[in-house]
Amino acid sequence: MRRKVTSLGLCLILFMAIFTTFDLNCKIIQTGKSETFYVDDDGGKDYTRIQDAIDNATAGSIIYVWNGTYNENVVVDKSLTIIGNSSMNTIIDANKTGDAMTIQANWVNITGFTFARPNKYKAGIKLDNAENCMVTYNAYSPYYGSSYGIHIYNSRENTIISNNFSKARCGILVNISDNNNIAENDLFGNRYGIFLGPSSNNNYIDNNNISNSKILNVDQYGIYIHYSVGNNITQNIMVENGIFISGNLIQHWNTHKIDTSNIISSKPVYYWKNRTGGIIPMGAGQIILAHCQNVTVKNQEISNSSVGIELGFSLNNDIINNNASDNYYGFYLYKSNDNLFMNNNISNNNYGIFLKNSGNNKIISCSSYSNKKYSIYCHVSNDNLMESNEFHSSIYLFSSSFNKINDNDLNKCSIGLRYSSNNSIERNTFSSGGIGLQHSSNYNTVTKNIILNSGVSLTLTSSMYNSITYNEIFHPTIGFDLYLSSKNIIANNNISLSNIDGIYLSDSDHNIILDNNISFSQVDGIYSYYSSNNTIRGNNISSNNEMGIHFSHSHNSSIIENTIYKNGYGPIFDSWGIRLEFSLNNVIYHNNIIDNKIQESDNSPFSNLWNDSYPSGGNYWSNYKGKDEKSGPKQDQPGSDGIGDTSIGSDNYPLMKPYQKTRIPLTKGFNLISIPKIQSDTSIQSVLYSLSNQYYAVQSYNNSDGNDPWKHYHTSKPSQMNDLKCLDHNMGFFIYIKDPDGTIFIVNGTMPHFSQNISLYKGWNLVGYPSFTNYNRTDALNNLTFGTHVDAIWTFNSANQKFQSIGESDYFKQGKGYYIHAQTNCVWEVPL
Repeated sequence: MRRKVTSLGLCLILFMAIFTTFDLNCKIIQTGKSETFYVDDDGGKDYTRIQDAIDNATAGSIIYVWNGTYNENVVVDKSLTIIGNSSMNTIIDANKTGDAMTIQANWVNITGFTFARPNKYKAGIKLDNAENCMVTYNAYSPYYGSSYGIHIYNSRENTIISNNFSKARCGILVNISDNNNIAENDLFGNRYGIFLGPSSNNNYIDNNNISNSKILNVDQYGIYIHYSVGNNITQNIMVENGIFISGNLIQHWNTHKIDTSNIISSKPVYYWKNRTGGIIPMGAGQIILAHCQNVTVKNQEISNSSVGIELGFSLNNDIINNNASDNYYGFYLYKSNDNLFMNNNISNNNYGIFLKNSGNNKIISCSSYSNKKYSIYCHVSNDNLMESNEFHSSIYLFSSSFNKINDNDLNKCSIGLRYSSNNSIERNTFSSGGIGLQHSSNYNTVTKNIILNSGVSLTLTSSMYNSITYNEIFHPTIGFDLYLSSKNIIANNNISLSNIDGIYLSDSDHNIILDNNISFSQVDGIYSYYSSNNTIRGNNISSNNEMGIHFSHSHNSSIIENTIYKNGYGPIFDSWGIRLEFSLNNVIYHNNIIDNKIQESDNSPFSNLWNDSYPSGGNYWSNYKGKDEKSGPKQDQPGSDGIGDTSIGSDNYPLMKPYQKTRIPLTKGFNLISIPKIQSDTSIQSVLYSLSNQYYAVQSYNNSDGNDPWKHYHTSKPSQMNDLKCLDHNMGFFIYIKDPDGTIFIVNGTMPHFSQNISLYKGWNLVGYPSFTNYNRTDALNNLTFGTHVDAIWTFNSANQKFQSIGESDYFKQGKGYYIHAQTNCVWEVPL
């Protein structure tokens, strides 16, 4: 018993010394008659329970608590001083229910306790609507890591000093509380050392020791300032953590006092606010720019902080040649635009660069290694450029649009988009990574990327109107995987050596798969499962082990102008060039079906159409043995027509020769061209589908409309504002190409089988040239005489963007457009 008395005496001496040393406006309330009570759980004193002593005490009384474990949820509702024997031996155990102690009165003083085992999201000690209280020399023993050491709620002008609150979700949590003094506390291994929650203003955070066992495994933040203003942060020592600011108003960022007396890993914190210009001094432990512009941060080595460099409401700053490692965030931006990040090395962070509500930033030539989550994470951040970086962890965009991710080297990592549209992913190189467009990630452009040894090279989930073009895919598990995704264009990609399928569609409709090379897949080139209304056109599908094209329960689709060659020679016995299973109302024509193990299989042959109408014809079959001695829709007229006289399978008009596509090379800028084939669908979108996202505008001239001869179509305008709707084989038209690397216009349709007539009106006419053959001017005009019917012919040289005259010895060329000046109304019979 004497030991207890001695300890209590020492504790009281220390407690009273605090009031002498610190002028913190705290004092013990004195009543007319001050009382003293003693509590010992072993018995022999006034009370065995702390709560009983509180309930029977009057304001201003002192309660001494002997060492022991008190299984209580203590509520202090009057001004008292409560002194524990020592924080090591005097324990208030909440027994996993509620807070261990709740203070609901002013001028309460608590010292010498360990608060143990509060419930989840509860506290060791909570100040609830309390003022001028003092909490000193206490400790915390958690039950849940998601509980708090001390929670200060709607309370002001309290002093929290010399406590040890460790291994909690939050050591000290402050909510809606002002002018509190938090000083000289030891906070170890908490996720948040000190959290200043919303509307917690003008608090003093001074001389605390905040440390963690390892930031990436235990703690994220030393001092977190959230939606609060005017806090004073001085002389805090932080190890493996730092200061983090958040808030959606400028005053949440630029009203604090945070000076260089704060130390992180033996280096000062540089908090600059409202600055224009300047260079951050060397040797920073952490850098925070709040409402700054034109500041330079360069050549810094920042590690083991909550965030290496943080920007809030800051513009036009240069972040150059820095190393940010072993932080939770390497760089963090909030509502910060037009900043430059160049040549930074970002490694071993959880997030390399985190952009939130930040746009028009440039991230160029940075290196990112071993970041636990992402190299770059964009959250509602638009119009950023990520270019020429080397990343070893992924890029992720969430609700972020109009960003450009170009020319990056990604090693064993990916690019992921979620709810993100109108982004450009171009010319990146992936090694063992891929691209994922998920959940309404629409209107994105994915082009000219190289993806090697990936799982799924590109995944589309619930996403529409994306353009996937000119990518090189080598040795993926699956090249492109579409699920619940519609109206996408997949064109001009090379997909080789897939472990399963080249392109896999599941529950995905109205997609266009165009002019891809798909080869050497272990299973199928293209597999469509419960997917309908898709167009598979102009693809080269060869040497896939099982099927070239495989439809299962897929309807109303078009398989047109593909070359399907030598598929089905893998170990599976039943393999085909084209296989349709339980698939109806599909059309299959103008395909070259060559040397497949089994050419085709269709278990509903009368429900699918295996040829176009006459004279367009069906497919070319390498195993067709029929003759071409007749012509006509019933093949009963004299003369050959390039169509077999007898059917093969369900193809009633088999082609005698492989189907040939027409290709027109285009250059950047204006091109004057025409369509030498007859179109079954003359809408601009159908005719120019092979040029998706590669042109800005189309215009033509109709001399028959004297009031408004020029007709225009622009890709950025709503449809009702475009008066050029259709293109046919008799028209010439200008098209503006935006791609500088060269573009090929693949013209589909049916070659004319007889001379075409084009009406010319007096004056200038802009016309096409629907002919097989390039003729000189005299022969090309055929039934017309130069000088009598027409007196001038011009074309346009796209190389120098100039017009040039067609002379007598010059040739009309297939795919070109021409200005012809007619002296009278006449009809030009264009020779084949």
